[in-house]
Amino acid sequence: MGVKEGVRALLGRGPSGSDRVSQVRRALEPASLRLLWVLHRPARRLPDRYGYTRGRIADRRYIEQFLAANADAIAGHCLEIQNANYVRKFGGDRVVKADVLDIDATNPLATIVGDLHSLTDVESGTFDCVVLTSVLQFLRDPWSALREVHRILAPGGTALVTVPTLPPLDFESDADRWRFMPTGAREMHEAVFGSQHVSVVSFGNLLTAVARLTGLAEEDLPRQAFSVDDAIYPVVVGVRATKAAGGDE
Repeated sequence: MGVKEGVRALLGRGPSGSDRVSQVRRALEPASLRLLWVLHRPARRLPDRYGYTRGRIADRRYIEQFLAANADAIAGHCLEIQNANYVRKFGGDRVVKADVLDIDATNPLATIVGDLHSLTDVESGTFDCVVLTSVLQFLRDPWSALREVHRILAPGGTALVTVPTLPPLDFESDADRWRFMPTGAREMHEAVFGSQHVSVVSFGNLLTAVARLTGLAEEDLPRQAFSVDDAIYPVVVGVRATKAAGGDE
């Protein structure tokens, strides 16, 4: 077996994004080479433009940083989309019950099958926390979805929402519709929850923005890349929105 065949065989084993596969991919195509490709062939689409096979997607760290900073809200009866990984990871023993919402009835993890635009089978005031990460960009009407999130939250309950500002279009989904800026995300949530119940934070800088656009992974970047946020180059926007204690439904 030749070198090329051996590399192909190695890359073909295990799930993409596993440590071994990711390390080999980064070694064969270092970050500098990937950026040179973009510089000299801007009209050519990058292979693995999202960075799944290189390691952890660059914006994932920001999402988890936001959830960690707001972990106190992840408690009681919680809801997450597709799986309950973040609820379990950041809520821990504070979580009494974790439900999983999915529009896809074939998802074995789903405890609630429904459309976030209209959860007719979910009673108002059901959840203490809704974790909504990287979801709103795929919804036909994110405004109505937020109103529904507000309805199903208990008074004093909190939605933890993250939205992207600039990742490449998700060609694996025909429903990738929206990108959000911090001001727009704030205004959208304030229209539903009220300005006094919404806080917004943005994460990112020029380097991590370039990484997200070119499909570089967190492992491609120096540690200090995530030590500073520049409001001019947001990558992820995090919103904490709380339903008023006297909560109108």
